[in-house]
Amino acid sequence: MGGYLQFPVKQTYYDRQVWYSLRMKTDVQTADLKAINEALSAIVRGHRRSQVMKILNRMTGADYDPQVFATLIILDRSGPMRVTDLAESTSIALPGMSRLVRRLMTLGLVEVADHPSDRRAVMIRISKKGEELVENRIKADRRILVRILSDWNEEDRSQFADLFTRFVRSIDRLIAEEANRQPA
Repeated sequence: MGGYLQFPVKQTYYDRQVWYSLRMKTDVQTADLKAINEALSAIVRGHRRSQVMKILNRMTGADYDPQVFATLIILDRSGPMRVTDLAESTSIALPGMSRLVRRLMTLGLVEVADHPSDRRAVMIRISKKGEELVENRIKADRRILVRILSDWNEEDRSQFADLFTRFVRSIDRLIAEEANRQPA
């Protein structure tokens, strides 16, 4: 019975106490996981996400979708990349990334550069205009965080920062483990 703790066959007093204690821990963990999942869903999907994007776009003076910013931030942090690598880094299908890169080029946010070792390939790099947009977006992100956390005390902010950073590291670890499990 997937995920449920079954009552032990041997029913000594100690076994029942251990079983109930494990059951309670599982229930608490399930409640915590449900609360975390619901909170993340509220941020990542739906109305809140679109509202925050509208606020960020207004603050940056740029009306771009999240894929634009994700792509520019990756290029800003990682440096020039091939379109295929950029598509993989953003989890955007290659045809979609090719269209996005053309759009970003038209907007002057990225530029094409020669590949250092493969004359047939090109690299996509962020332009000065793209760097300015990323910088403005990061500043806007921080201003929003200041507003969101304005009524939190320093200890709560610090604890949240530590736990959320740990959470992101755990996600990165999971991604790395899964990448190692799958054939190339």
